[in-house]
Amino acid sequence: MRQCTRACGNLTLRSACSVQGLIWQNERIHGVRFTHDGDSESLTADLIVDTGGRGSRVPRWLTEIGFQVPSETTIGVDFAYSSAKFRIPGYNGEPERLLAFFGPVPQCPNGAFFAPIENDTWHLSLFGRFGDYPPTDEEGFLAFAKSLHTQLLYEIIKDAERVSDIVQHRFPTSVQRHYERLPRFPERLLVLGDAISSFNPVYGQGMSSAALQVRELQDLLRERSEDSGSLEGLALDFFAKAAEVIATPWALAAASDFAFPKTTGERPPNAEEGARYFAALDALQVEDTELARLLSDVFNLAKPLSVLYEEPLRSRVAAHQHRLVNS
Repeated sequence: MRQCTRACGNLTLRSACSVQGLIWQNERIHGVRFTHDGDSESLTADLIVDTGGRGSRVPRWLTEIGFQVPSETTIGVDFAYSSAKFRIPGYNGEPERLLAFFGPVPQCPNGAFFAPIENDTWHLSLFGRFGDYPPTDEEGFLAFAKSLHTQLLYEIIKDAERVSDIVQHRFPTSVQRHYERLPRFPERLLVLGDAISSFNPVYGQGMSSAALQVRELQDLLRERSEDSGSLEGLALDFFAKAAEVIATPWALAAASDFAFPKTTGERPPNAEEGARYFAALDALQVEDTELARLLSDVFNLAKPLSVLYEEPLRSRVAAHQHRLVNS
C-alpha cells in the first residue's frame, strides 16, 4: 500500500515529521506547523485530515483554539497479545489456512490466531486478558500456547523454528470519540480512523472501519464537487457518516468484550442479552461452516450486523439458548 501510494504522481510523502499544531486564522484551519530533522516548518492546505490514531492530538488542539472537545465512550478490555513468526517446512495448514483458537466464553478469555505468511513461515499471536498476558520468553510463550482450550496449536509449534523475536502489545481500552455530537467544529479539518474510534484489536476491524470511513468521505467530496464545490461544513457531515460506519464494529466488539465480567465501562442496556446471543452464535458455528463464514463476513464488515438477527438464524439461536437453560 505504501509503494502504491508513493507511486501516485500528485502525492508527496514526508517521513520523520512531527506535527506540533494547527494554523488557525479567520475562523478556519489553514494548515499545520511541524518539525522535520529539528527544523520548524509549516504546510498550508485546503483540507487537513488527522489520522494520528488513538494518540491523536486534535482534542488538545481544539482546546487551544477555543473549541469543545468530543465526549468519549471507553471499554476497559485489559487486553494484550504477543506475536512471533515460525518456520514450519512442509506444513500447509490444511484444510484451514487461518487457525483461530477460542474457548467457551467467558470461561476461556485467552486464545490465538495462526496464519501463513510466505516461505513456509507462519505468524502467531497469542492473546490474553485481565493480567493473564502471554509471555515474551520462549518457555513462557510455549507454555501459554499449551494452556489454551485445545493443545492443537502447541502440537504444531512445539518443534517449529522461531524466526523472529516475541513482541508484546498491550491494549487497555477501546475508545470512541464522539465528534458527531459536537455543535461546531473548525472548518477545513477532519479526523478519521483510529483517531475517532479505536477498537480491541482482537477483532481486526480497525483498518476495515477506516476504509469504510474513507469511502464515505469520498462520496461526500464527490457530491460537493458536483454541486457547489464548497468544503464548508464538511466535517460535521462527515462525522455523522463516520458514526454510522463505526456503530456496527463498536457494537460487535462491545457485545463480545462485555461477555467477560471483568470488562469495565458503561454497559449498554442490552449488554447481557447481546453477550448471550453471540455466545450462542459462537457455539453454533463450531459445527456449521456456513455460519462461521457469515460471522466472519459480519465481523470483517463485509456484511451488515442485521443478518445475524434474521430468520431462520434467530430461531436457531433461541432454540440453542433454550436447550442450555433446560439442560
